Amino acid sequence: APDDSSYRNSGYSRGHMCMKSHASRISPAADRETHTVLNACPQIQSMNAGVWLAIENLTGNWANEYGAVWIVTGPIFTSDEYQWIGDRDEVPVAIPDAFFKIVARQKGKDVEVLAFIVPMKGDSNHGKQSADVRPYLTSVDIIEALTGLDFLTALPDAQEQTIEQRIATQLWN
Repeated sequence: APDDSSYRNSGYSRGHMCMKSHASRISPAADRETHTVLNACPQIQSMNAGVWLAIENLTGNWANEYGAVWIVTGPIFTSDEYQWIGDRDEVPVAIPDAFFKIVARQKGKDVEVLAFIVPMKGDSNHGKQSADVRPYLTSVDIIEALTGLDFLTALPDAQEQTIEQRIATQLWN
């Protein structure tokens, strides 16, 4: 597995897929076990500390407000030719083209979902923690098409299809 040396002098930060402060809500063990490079992907630091952090902070706020949310996140690779970090004697790490985050909450008997795709590089707002995250809203269907993964499979098919094709235009409160 990669370690800190794979990231050293690469120009990329270790972008953790599960934020440490979110993992600590589950247990001390989850907190400890999530803060490793096994839970990380290379991220440009301005994105990691900018729009990505803005979305992560929103998910924490939503968990506080609604009591619970489910978060699924990961890298997106769109190119057939990967770029890598890590020197010859280190474990290489593939550099994603973008990241996705799917946030779901139960509202009564319904499930509401917000889905985001954040490209690794973006405009000047990309590096701001106060960035407007609404331009990154997308559908679960688009994330599934880009990743080859299938989400929300525990829902009845009709409900899953309706939720997954929708692109939200508003954030939750």
